[in-house]
Amino acid sequence: MSITTAKTGAALLASLIALAFAPAAFGAATITTFSGSEDVSFAVDDTCFGPGITATLTGTGTLYTQAVNTGVNPAGTATPLHLRGTETLDYRIDVSNGAYIIGALKAHFTFTEVGIGEIFINPFALHDLSTIYAADGTRLGTSQFHVAEQHLTFANGTVQVSFEKIHVTCP
Repeated sequence: MSITTAKTGAALLASLIALAFAPAAFGAATITTFSGSEDVSFAVDDTCFGPGITATLTGTGTLYTQAVNTGVNPAGTATPLHLRGTETLDYRIDVSNGAYIIGALKAHFTFTEVGIGEIFINPFALHDLSTIYAADGTRLGTSQFHVAEQHLTFANGTVQVSFEKIHVTCP
């Protein structure tokens, strides 16, 4: 699928992180859940049809998150936070040559912060499977897009470890 679609998930996640930092009772875990859906539409510039072919994605994204605030960390300097969630996007891409793509994206993520600005680990996995059709409705094949990010660790804004794997298949 496309990196643009993956960026949509990142934008939704960023808007939810602000909600997750609500203060918790000292020493008690507070669990907050959030879910919502939104219709999306945007230009896609990296389809399986190659350079110069433009497309527009329309669909519905759904996000579910759970934030667990566990109170003061062992150093007593900040409130630890664990956030996890799932994002789905059911979509159709209309391509400028008349072809179209129907697909579904699913992403799982977690975010753990031990202390504000100290450490967080963010495993992220995304899988997108779509079917590509010619303008006349003939099935041309399938496309898959996988992203895996593991153990992104930050200490005072500096990346210490980063692993990312992206795999795309087109017919």
